[in-house]
This record gives sequence, C-alpha cells and structure tokens, in this order.
Amino acid sequence: REMNGGCVPASIRLKNGYVAYPTMEGIAWVEPEKMTLDNPTEKIRFDFATINSKQIAMKDTLWVPSGPNTIYIEFSSPYWSNQENINLEYKLVGLNDEWTPTEWNGRWVDFTNLDPGQYTLKIRKHLIDEKNNFVEARLVIIVEPSYYQSWAFKLSVTLAGLLLIALGFYFNKIGRAHV
Repeated sequence: REMNGGCVPASIRLKNGYVAYPTMEGIAWVEPEKMTLDNPTEKIRFDFATINSKQIAMKDTLWVPSGPNTIYIEFSSPYWSNQENINLEYKLVGLNDEWTPTEWNGRWVDFTNLDPGQYTLKIRKHLIDEKNNFVEARLVIIVEPSYYQSWAFKLSVTLAGLLLIALGFYFNKIGRAHV
C-alpha cells in the first residue's frame, strides 16, 4: 500500500500497542511486537571464478596455476528483501586474518599475485537477530608453485650441490696423491 506522508506525526501509537499509518486506501494497522525480522539465513554460494581472464567452474578447491595471477571470485546468497540488510565480510586465511566488509552491492572478491601455498577464503554474513551469529562459506584456494619453488627442485639442487662438493673433495684428494 502507498503510505501518505505530509502530516505530522505520520503515524500514531494506540493504547493497545498498535501503530496506525494513513494509506491511500485507509488506515493500516500494525502490531510491532508481532512483526518478525526478515533474517537473511540462506547459504552463501560460490558461483564462479576467473583466473587470469579464464572462467573456471567452481569446486570445493580452486587450483591456481603458478606465475602471476589475478583471481576473481563471485558469490551469491538469495535474499528477496532489502539487499542492504545483507552485511557480508570476507577474509583470506593464510594472507590476512582480519574480516573485510564487501561493498553493500559487492558479491565478489579479487586477489592479485598470491604467493604459492594454500589459502582459505571465508565469506560470512551477519544474521540480523543475533550479534555473533553468521552464515559462512569457505573455499580452499591452492596456488601452485613454479617448478623452481617446488620441493623436488630444491631437493635436486641440494643433492647436485652436495655431489659437486663431494666430487671437489675427491678430485682434490686424487690430485694431492699424485703430487
């Protein structure tokens, strides 16, 4: 119903607790104590990710290839009321442990040039009726190392170095034996 303003006060509270508002079709009666909050309790869902401008289907874990990377992740949470009632925050565990609010209409996060390793993206939304109650979603992100950052490469270089040192000692010992 269309509410009429233009009068002061624009509503009146009656002795029985009702609040009366003028509308185009007459008076609207409201019992504020019986009104329920429209709490945004729906799950948060990861919709898709884009890595270096290539769209990736969402799974439980997001694998990011080595090298420079730009990661864009879009998510949603159905809510058929005022979108400003959804307060979303995110943090990327492994990079930053502080919650960062999204823009009120922002349903995405992006990250650039993450170091190789495992991260956990957490997105949460506050429930209206409780201060420390949230709906939360998690996504594991694994950034693969370049070949020279892998443990196998580091082990190979270490073994090659040890072999060179051992050969140096061996040839040095042989050289002294012939002198």
